[in-house]
Amino acid sequence: MHESAGRSHDAADTRRHLEGYLEAYPGLRGRVCRVLLLHLHSKGFIKIDDVYRRAQRAGEWKAPEDPNKPVRRLWAANEKEVINGIVIDLAAEHLSPREVDNIVWAAHRRDEAQSLETLSRMPGIPIELVAEKVHAYASLARDGERLDTPEGTKVALLRRFVSDRVDFIRVAKRHLRISDLDWILQRAVSTEEGRGFVGGKAAGMVLAHAVLRAGGCDTAMPETVFVLSDTYDTFKELNGLKHLEDHKYKAIEEVRADFPAIREVFGNAEFPPRIVDLLRVELDQRGEIPLVVRSSSLLEDNFGAAFSGIYRSIFLATQGTLEHRLRELLGAMAEIYAGVFSPDAVSYRRRHDLLDYDERMGVMIQPVIGSRHGPYFCPSLAGVAFSRNDWRWSPRIRREDGLARLVVGLGTHAVDRVGDYARMVALAAPTMRPEATPTEIARASQKKVDVVDVENGGFSNAPVGKVLDAMREAGIADFVSVLDDAGGLTAPVGTRVTAPAERLCVTFDRLLARGEFPKRLTHILKTLEAAYRTPVDVEFAMDKDVLHVVQCRPLRSRGAAKRTPVPKDVAEADKVFSARRHVNHGLLRRIDYVVLIDPRDYGALETVAARHEVARTVGHLNDALAGKPFILMGPGRWGSQDIRLGVQVTFADICNAKALVEIARTSEGYTPEPSFGTHFFQDLLEADILYLPLYPDDRDAVWNEDFLLKSPNALARLCPGDAKRAAGVVRVIDVEEAAPGRRLGLVMDGEAQEALCYLKDRAFLAPPA
Repeated sequence: MHESAGRSHDAADTRRHLEGYLEAYPGLRGRVCRVLLLHLHSKGFIKIDDVYRRAQRAGEWKAPEDPNKPVRRLWAANEKEVINGIVIDLAAEHLSPREVDNIVWAAHRRDEAQSLETLSRMPGIPIELVAEKVHAYASLARDGERLDTPEGTKVALLRRFVSDRVDFIRVAKRHLRISDLDWILQRAVSTEEGRGFVGGKAAGMVLAHAVLRAGGCDTAMPETVFVLSDTYDTFKELNGLKHLEDHKYKAIEEVRADFPAIREVFGNAEFPPRIVDLLRVELDQRGEIPLVVRSSSLLEDNFGAAFSGIYRSIFLATQGTLEHRLRELLGAMAEIYAGVFSPDAVSYRRRHDLLDYDERMGVMIQPVIGSRHGPYFCPSLAGVAFSRNDWRWSPRIRREDGLARLVVGLGTHAVDRVGDYARMVALAAPTMRPEATPTEIARASQKKVDVVDVENGGFSNAPVGKVLDAMREAGIADFVSVLDDAGGLTAPVGTRVTAPAERLCVTFDRLLARGEFPKRLTHILKTLEAAYRTPVDVEFAMDKDVLHVVQCRPLRSRGAAKRTPVPKDVAEADKVFSARRHVNHGLLRRIDYVVLIDPRDYGALETVAARHEVARTVGHLNDALAGKPFILMGPGRWGSQDIRLGVQVTFADICNAKALVEIARTSEGYTPEPSFGTHFFQDLLEADILYLPLYPDDRDAVWNEDFLLKSPNALARLCPGDAKRAAGVVRVIDVEEAAPGRRLGLVMDGEAQEALCYLKDRAFLAPPA
């Protein structure tokens, strides 16, 4: 009948065990007996009413006879003890000593969880006290078991110092353990009260690892110090910077003009003494190892607004005396704090309707993943991977199979627009390349490597040959191919590569051909996407076969974009430009202005100052044309850090455009490094800005010079101050002026790999009813 039937235990042993426990903890006697009574009832051993009736008989109590009086009443102390005695008898009869232990221990943990939840919700409680309580509760796990923490307790703790965003908590409460929260708090640096958050980037990293751990993914997380966002608040108060909160409401031109001074003020400001002391201890314990100081604002890596590349990560060599290293670290933190007021950050928040949000900045301090190779410190490889591939150069590549960008060295080279190349990997077909010939592969191979130069002061962009030479002893055969005398490329046969550096190309061919690494990335991406219920991207670094996931964010994607075929009946005279490479779905029914910087004009500029002037003019036009449908067309690589290869703009300079077109001409001897997968490209996605690479010298490509180069230039009317300095390079076509009665439209068909910009009647290009 009962669960105890068919099994034996020594009732006397159970009684001695239980009474010994109650004697040791007399204050818990009533609580323990109540828990045991509920357990015995839930398992069907007894019924609570039967126990109460036995107690009544034993004490000769009488139930109330007056129907107007309650049937139940509060037991007196002596009556409760009678009940406790009966419960002890029943527990001895039905339960083993081990079962009693488990029941009592579970009850104790529930009490501790409730106490922890109450504490975490109380205002004014120092974070050290919360941290101690969390650590004590996490220590209740026995023999490596997982604590089944009540959901309310986890949510209260998440809201206390991780994130108060409902979309994050929805995922986090299912995956984060109390041990994860304990891990964060043991590494948290904050003001004494500690009312801040770790920030979105930190929260995303910890959550990603919890999800991957549950999914059986073999990844590691960097040892991290979390500087909570309340430090940022105290920093501003200490230095009289609270008035800057109104800075974000200024016109973007004022924001742009004021930011250099704000950055200077932040760089010379003081940190709270408590924070300085805590960071000094951290640096002293870590020693002279390269560090990366990463932003972690409250808004970063959130659902729908990831802030990709908007805030900074700063790499430090961290060499020399403790005080020198401390000054270097504090300077990096101040630089990150100032970034809240940058034009890019303000433009991004304005674009996403987040301007009124009280943006605050947390900071993560992490060791740089990697090893020492001569003067260089870096991982073997790093990059970024996406669970959805928005760049498909072949019909065999499916969007849902994902994409990765791989580089040797630090991952900054994969996510920033550095004017260089990364290996693009379609994860389900990793050996397939967008380049067709060995010459094209060699041309599109990585030329520079981001490293921390520990001998010369920090972050550096080193020639790939020098870095590969320094890494030979550690092994580079998986990452390079050798260019032979006939112009062919072959992967190394053995583990040692002896070919000179000038014959080496970074291809990752051998690593990808084995297939294990792409499958590993795919498993990571699919696991995270399933947990987040939305596409994701991750940044990672691998060294000595250990894969570190350093960032994870929900990914905005254009996957739902509807296909619109390019019309076949457009007259040749009405075609403005066309493209047949790397085209995604997109449609602009109406374009009122075209801002064009012809690569030939830009390439003829002789000074860096002149090229910076072009970038400033683009920013001014972006402001002047806000609210009007316009597209930007320019050379090579928009936003490249190499000003020779493209207009050096930031998000704030282009955020109002409807499309960004990158023009590549064969006469320049290079093609644009694809934006796909960079922070730059993610900014375009989130801002709903279409992206299109254009190759005017391709056979059958349309490039209507009469319209593009001979139409009247409206620059002087829109930006009079820029006309004299940039009129010879920056053209602004007012479509109504250039083609009265017509409208300009752009159709991009990713499935057919066709795009066409053309003039058409107003009725066709009007918004649909």
